[in-house]
Amino acid sequence: MLTVVLLLAGTVFVVRGHLANEQAKRDAAYAAAEEALNPIKIDEIDALLAGQAKALKDRDEKAFLAAYDPADKKLVDQQGVLFRNLMKVPFAEAAFKRLGEGSAFRPVGTGASVDHVVAFVHKIDGYDLHPVDEQYEWTIVRTEQGGPIKVTAVKGITNNRGEFTYYPAPWDKWRTIHVERTKHTLFIVDGSLKAQAKRYAPQAERAAVADLAAWRAGGVAGEIPQGFVISLVKGKKDLASLYRRSKEPPTEAGKSYGVRRFQDINAPDDDKAPLIGGSRVVIDLNTGFFDQSVPEGPSEIFRHELAHSMVAALTYQEDDLTLVLKSSWVTEGFAEYLENEQKPWTTSPRTPAAKESLRTGWSLGLKDEFNRKNAESTDLAYWCGHAAIGYIAEKYGEPKAFEVVAEHYRGKEIKDVLQEVLDVSYEDFYAAWEKYVKAKIR
Repeated sequence: MLTVVLLLAGTVFVVRGHLANEQAKRDAAYAAAEEALNPIKIDEIDALLAGQAKALKDRDEKAFLAAYDPADKKLVDQQGVLFRNLMKVPFAEAAFKRLGEGSAFRPVGTGASVDHVVAFVHKIDGYDLHPVDEQYEWTIVRTEQGGPIKVTAVKGITNNRGEFTYYPAPWDKWRTIHVERTKHTLFIVDGSLKAQAKRYAPQAERAAVADLAAWRAGGVAGEIPQGFVISLVKGKKDLASLYRRSKEPPTEAGKSYGVRRFQDINAPDDDKAPLIGGSRVVIDLNTGFFDQSVPEGPSEIFRHELAHSMVAALTYQEDDLTLVLKSSWVTEGFAEYLENEQKPWTTSPRTPAAKESLRTGWSLGLKDEFNRKNAESTDLAYWCGHAAIGYIAEKYGEPKAFEVVAEHYRGKEIKDVLQEVLDVSYEDFYAAWEKYVKAKIR
């Protein structure tokens, strides 16, 4: 009897051992199949990105560069430049986040490589209302099974946001940046323009204070920024290639960009959330605004561009298309109004040229989109927009003028805004405005 029991126990032990071996084989086969299908795990990539964020927070350049292929000296140098530039910017938040699941894997040795879209999500302290993001494509490689993963290529993404890409930002574009800060402005410029940033920062500060005070006095509800990020450049080439990739040479002297709030694709949508997280202003020093014979020129363009940046924050998520559909006569007329310090629009420096244009065959008009290829047409369109905002302020009061601007930025068509805010149809408004302008310049 004892022998039978021992034999049975031995058989059970052997069977259990056999089953365990078979399970181990199945586990190994499954792991091999999983490795073949997914040789670089999402968790590994997320850990790499978290390490980059920690390195920024700790101001640890060595840890930051450890993510990159040490054999690629150019890449390591590029990312070292990026790190040192980022250290100069007062970020309240700065992190790298993966967007999507990445490309198909490609074999590399006994390992693999994969491309991932990576967002640099950041919020500049005191200047951005919400986090914004700049996007890159990273190539991540594991050259052999079980080896570490490394980043072997980084390039900015410029083809998924229209003309405004947000890449390259100043920290990407210039090898050394200079940061000049006032209470309401933050200049980020090429290191070679440090003296200019110091020279013009006080004027930009006064312009920001003036714009913010005017808007607050108007009593319009809504969150607006209390600070503005500004870059100075020299020439149209840099004006066209900072934060954007312009196909045609820009005609403007400066540009204000509303930067979209970062929206995590894994988070629930908020239809009532602001679309804009912050703004960036780029101003060309090689224009008449900075001619020594025009001492007020810098203040004028700062007031103009910061006016755009101030109200861009009112754009809401449910009105996505308003980024391109806002009527130019409203947006530019408002900026001209603050540029001119809320003085009567007839005192605008554009008035003499506008009168001459009208005498030589041009017509009054409120254009939804300006013809920027024709300088005379553009100047007249700016002047007419300024006259329209001035007319509203004079007839209905400045708070009503600002309310018209705010409601239009929030996504309502201008004809609806005029009806709701001023209780007048667009047709009647236009006829009255045209008559008013002709009487003023007679």
